[in-house]
Amino acid sequence: MGDYQFELAKRGKWICPACKRKTFVLYVDKRTGKPVHTTVGLCDRADNCRHHYTPHEYFRDNHISLETKKGFSAFLRKTANPQTKPPPSFIDATVFNRSLAGYEQNSFFKWLSGIVGIEKASGTVSRYHAGCSKSGGIVFWQMDLQGRIRTGKIIHYGDDGHRRKDVTPPVQWVHSIMKLPDFNLCQCLFGEHLLADKNKPVAIVESEKTAILASVYLPGIIWLASGGSDGLNAEKCTVLKSRNVILYPDCGQYDKWTSKAKTLSKETGAPISVSDLIERCATAEESKSGFDLADYLIRYRPEDFLPCRNPELFSMKHQAGRLCELETNPTPGQNILIDDEIIEPDTHDIQPDTTPFTSSAFVSGDGKLYIPGQLYHHNFFSIYPSINDFNKRLKLPEIVPYQSVCTTNMTQIDNLKTILK
Repeated sequence: MGDYQFELAKRGKWICPACKRKTFVLYVDKRTGKPVHTTVGLCDRADNCRHHYTPHEYFRDNHISLETKKGFSAFLRKTANPQTKPPPSFIDATVFNRSLAGYEQNSFFKWLSGIVGIEKASGTVSRYHAGCSKSGGIVFWQMDLQGRIRTGKIIHYGDDGHRRKDVTPPVQWVHSIMKLPDFNLCQCLFGEHLLADKNKPVAIVESEKTAILASVYLPGIIWLASGGSDGLNAEKCTVLKSRNVILYPDCGQYDKWTSKAKTLSKETGAPISVSDLIERCATAEESKSGFDLADYLIRYRPEDFLPCRNPELFSMKHQAGRLCELETNPTPGQNILIDDEIIEPDTHDIQPDTTPFTSSAFVSGDGKLYIPGQLYHHNFFSIYPSINDFNKRLKLPEIVPYQSVCTTNMTQIDNLKTILK
């Protein structure tokens, strides 16, 4: 028996049997709207609690046959030819437009400006059509490819860029606040409207905050957000057909998203891969706190991630991560000329790295590619999972201090062009 005749309730929450918080959303019968049982549902704290008990599991555990349960046989006959799915509802454009102001007082915008600068923050927020709520939260509007507003997700952030714990509920929805009658919510990926650009590869992260931040560091990629680890589904991903897609799950979600990628690739026809960068880079403490790509990126400066001229393929001198293969180690204040593009270094707090440096790349016994780089007197290695991943240029490398790597037993590569496809 499948669970297709049941759905998660649109309103109301119960006490979760696992974490004992009022975050449990019940499964209801689509025909009657009645819950299957008070123990059958999904905890809203999916990334922390992860308690999920489906109708199928409930009927199996209680030895209940769908056909013998009163009313279910008739229900099956009635749904043998299901009615046409109702069309999605949309938020009026006037509501959306009114939110596009007041950024100077918004904590999320101020935090983002502190990381990437006001000019880039303004441009990025505008590109994603993020708005401001009256209560001070940031509104992550879900705009589809046709420019229609599916809904808006409101989250309050503190000055440190983390969600405020004193605001309840932690997530609010514009359509719920407006109490729109008969509103049929059909979510789309955050940033879906950006897919109008058909030339760039696509990356999907969990949170809207991460997508916005990553788009500043790596503008050669279209960054979308699923809205949580459980927000990645076939319905949202139908727009990704024929696109090259890579997923960047939060720490602890790699296996889950790898499984989803296989299913979504078949259903959408899009080649979807999954990065394990965050899984590899996070410490045990960071794993517990929900380490994600945003936490990784803010370790560096946006200037260290130069824009790609070719969005389909990162060139040798414009790799994801810090620059690799700079011709020289510039002195403070000296401009760098790369592909006729002048890069002006930031001379603030430059401390020379005295570690002996080689320009050779290396391949470890397990196939990882180590590419050395120099930037403003700092030596480092960009580590790709494999040579193939380096050639694809869609996976962010892990950045580690040059002196932390022992290359004694590795295969040396003196000319990167020999492995560049």
